Amino acid sequence: MKGSEYHKLTSYERFRLKRDDSVTGGSPDFFKSYPDVSYIELPRSVNFPKVNFWDVILGRRKSRIFSGASIKAMSALFYLSYGITATDRSGFYAFRSVPSAGALYPCELYGWIGGCSGIEAGLYHYNVREHLLEQIGRIRGTEDFLEFWVSVIPYRSAWKYGSRAFRYVLLDSGHLLEQIRIAAGIMGWKVTMYLGFDDFDRAAQMLCVDDRYESLIGRVVFRPLESDGELLFNADRSYLRERSIPAKGADYGRIIRAVLETTKREKFLQDDGDIEIQQGDVLPVDAVPLIINRRSRRNFVPMQIKKSELEIFFLALSQIRLPEELKLFFAVERVDGIIPGVYRYEGEGGNFKLEPVREGSTIYEIASACLDQMWVGNAAFAIVVMIDHEKVDGDSGDRVSGYRSALLTAGRVGQLTYLVSEAFGYGCCGIGALYDNEVANVVNYPSGFACYVLACGPVKKRL
Repeated sequence: MKGSEYHKLTSYERFRLKRDDSVTGGSPDFFKSYPDVSYIELPRSVNFPKVNFWDVILGRRKSRIFSGASIKAMSALFYLSYGITATDRSGFYAFRSVPSAGALYPCELYGWIGGCSGIEAGLYHYNVREHLLEQIGRIRGTEDFLEFWVSVIPYRSAWKYGSRAFRYVLLDSGHLLEQIRIAAGIMGWKVTMYLGFDDFDRAAQMLCVDDRYESLIGRVVFRPLESDGELLFNADRSYLRERSIPAKGADYGRIIRAVLETTKREKFLQDDGDIEIQQGDVLPVDAVPLIINRRSRRNFVPMQIKKSELEIFFLALSQIRLPEELKLFFAVERVDGIIPGVYRYEGEGGNFKLEPVREGSTIYEIASACLDQMWVGNAAFAIVVMIDHEKVDGDSGDRVSGYRSALLTAGRVGQLTYLVSEAFGYGCCGIGALYDNEVANVVNYPSGFACYVLACGPVKKRL
């Protein structure tokens, strides 16, 4: 099943919300662990770098190639990438440095680590709940290397959202990949991001995961492992693969299985993201507290924001390499100096342009199209992420990548938007539950597929 076919099949229409009954199984375990392997406790007492957030996301912070690090630096990197930053009052939901649809967190994070004091060279799984590294295997050699690999357990999301969950899984993964890039920038390391693998099956074998339950998505490379080395697994391979099973009888259904398999063969994007942007005069903001305090905030109040602030969003998003099939629209409602309406955005490397699409108030139309979540109508603006259905299957074009890369990039856009909103003291909330065709009509792009809406603006109070 091609990505375009999947997206159309799982689209919502008013009065007809589709549900795939082939998803079966019990309540999933939301934290993966390997209790029978050795582990390394990461220090919780860490002196985080005091870094200006704007220097990181605008490429102004000096970065270097990874050449080894301390265990405390690794602790900071993993925590800023995917660590637990808060829990709800019940203690059931654990919120992390990235948002997730329904707080279900389908992603898992692995590290290939070499050249770090206090950490034996090898392959590790990040145990989020305990903030420790579980050693899956050891690697012989003394070279410095560091790669973060992201996988997903789709059932965690499909258990609640059915076959539409693959959309949310990819968006969540894009948020995480972008946050790893930002965390690396805070720590002062250069990275290259890959929104896929040349051989997904081989990658799954290297991690020793069961790809019937857990699938590889992408990776962020600080310094590559130049050779495969000799990976000595710390446990029986059958045991390691069993740790991918999220619940008894878990089956995320034929539709997700079909699109997972097909989209493995797509082209995928590579992004070095090392562009320095000099424009944008803003007051310094400490990056680490900002990441720790980030939340989804939607208690908007209908107030104006400055045009100069919106332009910082444009500059920040120009750091992300957008594939040709992905289109960004801004539904501007309450921004001083900008006429309300819908604008198509294009940006790269600190340059951007806006093309008017529709004039007039549209924010309440956006709210209605987002399953009548009318709080969206109080936002200052909304970013609407669309996909060109004619290009999304990756059949032509130098910068056409495919469905996976498009949705992953949408998630990256989302993560940056959340953090920039937080830096200005504004709220941001991502919305994946929407009437697809209605959103497309609001931005006057009826031939496109809607995949994500991000509402932004002033909020009543900081929660």
